Parts: sequence; C-alpha cells; structure tokens
Amino acid sequence: MIRETEIIYMALIVILASTSSLSPTQGSYVVTISLFGMPSQIPTNLQVDGQPQGTIGGSENRSFSFQTGTSHVIFIDQYVPGNQTGIRYYCMWNLWTATVGESHVFNYVTQYRLTVNATGISPPMYAPVVQILVNGSVLMKTGIPAQPATEAWFNMDVGVQIEGSLIVASQIGTLYKLKVWQVDDKAIRGNPITLTMNGPHNVLAVYQIAR
Repeated sequence: MIRETEIIYMALIVILASTSSLSPTQGSYVVTISLFGMPSQIPTNLQVDGQPQGTIGGSENRSFSFQTGTSHVIFIDQYVPGNQTGIRYYCMWNLWTATVGESHVFNYVTQYRLTVNATGISPPMYAPVVQILVNGSVLMKTGIPAQPATEAWFNMDVGVQIEGSLIVASQIGTLYKLKVWQVDDKAIRGNPITLTMNGPHNVLAVYQIAR
C-alpha cells in the first residue's frame, strides 16, 4: 500500500523531471545589417564580437545567424573617408548588440572639413587671432600662421561663424589690421563671416599693416 508521503514524493519527482526537461529555445535567430546615408560605392569595415567580417557598402544588406539565447556585438567604423578630399561620413552610434532576430540600420551623416589659417603678419603671431564659432560658442582658435592649419569637421549644412581680430600687434609691436577673408580663393569682406558647410571650405584671414 502506497502511503501519502510516498505519493507526495512521487509527485515531486514528476514535477522536478518536467522542470529539468525545459531548456533555452533551440534554434537560431537572424539579424540583418544595413547602412543609411553612405554612398553605395564606399564601404565600411564590419565586425562581429571583435572579429572582422569584411565590409558593407551603402546599398548592401548583411545577415548573420546566431544561436538563440546568445548576444553579439556588431561594430562598424565610426568615421569613413569619402572619395574626395575634405569629405567623410560619421556614425554616432557605431556599435549595436543583437539579442533577437531583427533588422538594424546604422545611420551615417556627411561631414565636411573646414580649414582655417591666417597670413600677413611678420614676424608670425602665434597668439590666437581667429576663432571659429558654432551657435555662438567658440569651437577653436588659431594663430598666424597655424602649423598645420586649424581643421574642424562639421555635419552637412551646419552654419559656422568665423571671426578675426580686427587689429593685431606683431612680436615687435607693428600693428596689423584684418584686410579680407579668402574663402576657397574668393575674397569676402566683413567680420565675422558665416559659412554654410555645404562642402569642404578653406578659409584664410589676410592681414596687412595698419596705416
């Protein structure tokens, strides 16, 4: 005759057996990676869990199959050079962790290079005389001449203000005044000047002796 305690014990064995038979869902999941904002002819490097997986271009999709229940880190280059000088592509969030099957798009923005320098003061004046501002905040300053020229990268269509000191004293006390700006070899007067970053720009502040 089976006693009550034995029935309880047998029931417990059934419950434990049922529980131990459960396991993470068998199989795999698939993630698909693509890019937005990147030209089709320009590739970026792709890594999964730190291992190179070749490249992916702007018009491509890359798919990966992973075991269900695992997570994997997918990484692309944050900065990708363009096919012309002064152009690059920037992805702010260039790392993503995959845990389930889904599609993920890495977003790139086009950036253009602004190069700023100054000339005309002799002997050279390395104290800052030209400053670059974005939204009213000073981003950087440069002296005369800057070696190498001051460079900064900006997202496409951002407005940038460049302001120069109207009067500058050289190391021997000679006074110089801002004569003109050379922007991509085009003379522009006024101070400050504002540029729209719709392409790479080269800016030169030209000083002359104050009369």
